[in-house]
Amino acid sequence: MAEWEITLLNGVVSAFAALVVGALAFYAAFRQGSKALQAAERQSIAAIQAAVEASRGQLELARWQSRRDTYVKFLAVADEWSEKASAAASTRDASERQTMQDELLDVFRQLRSHIDLILLEGPEESIGDAVRSVRLKAQAELLVLNTQLHDLRRRSRSDDHGNWINASTAYIDSLDAVKKEMYQVLHATAGRPMAQSG
Repeated sequence: MAEWEITLLNGVVSAFAALVVGALAFYAAFRQGSKALQAAERQSIAAIQAAVEASRGQLELARWQSRRDTYVKFLAVADEWSEKASAAASTRDASERQTMQDELLDVFRQLRSHIDLILLEGPEESIGDAVRSVRLKAQAELLVLNTQLHDLRRRSRSDDHGNWINASTAYIDSLDAVKKEMYQVLHATAGRPMAQSG
């Protein structure tokens, strides 16, 4: 073999070796880039999932705070109802009693509005019956107070004070039951998603 043939063969082998090394380098770079792309994709998915979970947590916290605020407003009106009903029951002057009962009727409307809001917020299965019971007991108490007012206007003396005490006690008992249910709802949902929300 002539020297020029050896040099040519050496050049062809070197060129072929350079092509093989280049192809291997390209393949390695492609694999590395593909792995980097997959890692970036996994990181993006993880970041999106973390953002979604954080958003869910914030939504649940906002829902819990809203429910808590609704319960607090309801309890304030329920306490106002008890105070005004007690004051009305102890008044024996018909005109003063009428004024007090007009105020009491306004509080009763507020109480009903708050009860309706609680029923909308739910959870119905946990608190619905207890809240409806408060409404019914307040209505019964209002009925007894109206009967007393009617008797005061007629100047007749009936023993409706005992009826009012029974109605008031039933109202307070139902309110206590609602408070327990509210406590259970708020503490069952604090810091974790609710199974079913209203």
